[in-house]
Amino acid sequence: MKKHDHKTLSNKFVHFLGIALLMVSIFTSSVLQPMMTASAASDISPQYTSNSSGTSPTNAWTIPGQSTVINPQGGDASNGWDKNSS
Repeated sequence: MKKHDHKTLSNKFVHFLGIALLMVSIFTSSVLQPMMTASAASDISPQYTSNSSGTSPTNAWTIPGQSTVINPQGGDASNGWDKNSS
C-alpha cells in the first residue's frame, strides 16, 4: 500500500468518526434526553415555615441526627402531599 493511500484511508476514517460522533450527539440530545428528564408537578404549591433555624418547606422531613438536611415531600394536586417522612 502506498503512503498516500494510507493517509487517505486515515483521513476518511477520521471524517467518518467525526460524523458518527455528531450523529450520536444529536440522537442523544433529541431522543434520549427527553426520556431521561424528570418533571415535577407544577400544580401543587409548597407552604413554608420559618423558625429559629430558618425557612423550610412545611411538608418536609429530616434525617435523624442531620437536622440541616431537609427533604421536601412529594405529591400532586389531586392526591396531596405523599406524607413520606423517611
